[in-house]
Amino acid sequence: DDRIKVAAVNSFIMNEQTLFSPIGPEDGCQNLSYEGVYGLDHPDYITIFAPKPFMILAATRDFFDIEATRQTYADVQKVYDKLGVPDKIGYFEYNDDHGYSKPKREAAIRWFRTWFYDDTTSIMEPEHELLNADTLLVTETGQVQTHFLNEKNVTDFNVELADSYAPFRKEFWTDNTKDSCLRMVKSLIRLNDKYQTPVFETVEIITRDNYSIEKIKISDDNHTPVTGLFFTPVPELLPGKMPAVIYVDGRGKKTDASPGGLIEQVYVDSGKVVFAIDVRGFGETSDAPSLNKTKHGNNEHRNSVISLYMGKTFIGQRVEDIMKAMDYLLTRHDVDPDKISITGIDRAGTTVIHAAALDSRFTEVTIRKTDSSWMDIIEAPTILNNMTHVVPSSMIYYDLPELVEAIAPRSVIYNPPDYILSGIEET
Repeated sequence: DDRIKVAAVNSFIMNEQTLFSPIGPEDGCQNLSYEGVYGLDHPDYITIFAPKPFMILAATRDFFDIEATRQTYADVQKVYDKLGVPDKIGYFEYNDDHGYSKPKREAAIRWFRTWFYDDTTSIMEPEHELLNADTLLVTETGQVQTHFLNEKNVTDFNVELADSYAPFRKEFWTDNTKDSCLRMVKSLIRLNDKYQTPVFETVEIITRDNYSIEKIKISDDNHTPVTGLFFTPVPELLPGKMPAVIYVDGRGKKTDASPGGLIEQVYVDSGKVVFAIDVRGFGETSDAPSLNKTKHGNNEHRNSVISLYMGKTFIGQRVEDIMKAMDYLLTRHDVDPDKISITGIDRAGTTVIHAAALDSRFTEVTIRKTDSSWMDIIEAPTILNNMTHVVPSSMIYYDLPELVEAIAPRSVIYNPPDYILSGIEET
């Protein structure tokens, strides 16, 4: 904003790498999607403001690392020196905690007076009488939302904005071929389907009544491995190639894998092999408890924000993991390649819908306990763990129903009772 002539920024300036390492990313207002792709970091934003006067205010005992703040100041000093205005970059550090304390307020006022009035006089802030909360109220109720009957909140505006895209989405899918629309989806989720051939490894074999479980690890250099449990009925009972199911559960692959669990009763007992996998961020590959600091109702906050910062989406990376699992199934002599279906449960459901729309090798899709539209999330933003679904700009071009239609003529079954899943007639 060219109207801003002088700046003093308090208790945050550092750099992203140091921020991500010890305390993890902050909110979306501080860590922007795709910022890392373009190499943008705190020093760059100050450089953009140059040669106008900019002061960094810092606290020695802040939870933002003071050494990173000092390094950013040193980096920006070089820019201001090169521009011939070394006096227009300022730095004030005080031995206190996070906040806008009196010494930092005084330093900021000195900085503003220096550049607006050419006045370098020392500033001493007088004592102030603090007003009580009731005096500060602007509305009778203390809330704009409840005082004005026609007031809208952020969610209301988001819903209206999402609704406004509906005509364009309809036109987009009507006027373009399905393949071109899916190419846009693929681009928006940042899908990498040109990955190198993964390495498949059987780590352990567990034997149960009538079936066995192989612990599988799918490795790819520089990527989180996909770990899975491969359920195989006893060959003597079901010889030859069998239909297969890739089972992706947002609660973790072990949730339905216990003896007598859903995987056994609904799938294995009906003669299907099952590959229950943990795509990255779920189950065995979820963030370590020491790093997984739940913020704003999202226990995937750290991974979600860093993923977007790197120019990736969780959904795109997880679709890639599912494709690698499909590659593994096609190496198995006991799997019928023409009868491979996929099931998505809980938070994994949205990823599975994307995977099935973009990978025609799946013959059928089953979705359980998940949202049927992005609007379900936009209308209820406080539902837990919604960051797992974030695809920037997606509502402009598609919602989940468009993907379900794109899967046709293959069937998509939402929340079926178990007897339908297993092929058992209702009694």
